[in-house]
Amino acid sequence: QTIRSVAGAQPDLQDALAFGELSYDKKMINGVEVQDFEIGETNNHFLVRILFLEGRLFSFFVTAPEKSFQADADNLRRIFFSFEAYDNGKFLLDDQVDSERVKKVIKA
Repeated sequence: QTIRSVAGAQPDLQDALAFGELSYDKKMINGVEVQDFEIGETNNHFLVRILFLEGRLFSFFVTAPEKSFQADADNLRRIFFSFEAYDNGKFLLDDQVDSERVKKVIKA
C-alpha cells in the first residue's frame, strides 16, 4: 500500500505497478525502517526505497528505461542501495565518501 501512495504523482510508476513485475523487501537499517521495491518488465525499470524516519516518509527513486537498466543494473543497484538514513535524521548517498566526512555528517 505504501508504494501505491508514493506512486500517486508518477503516472509511469502507477503503470509499472499495474503491469510490471514487483519485488519487495522490508528491513531495519541503522535503526530506520526501510522498504525496498523493484518494479520491472515494463517500459521503465524502477528501484524505490521508502524510509520511515521521525514520523515522516522519505522516498528515493532510481528510474531508467528497461533496456538501459539491464545494461547498467549493477551500477544502478549500487547507487540505489547506498542511500541510507540514520535515526538522527541525517542522510548519506555515496558509499565512496571518506570516513572523516561520514563522522562529521553523523555528529552534526
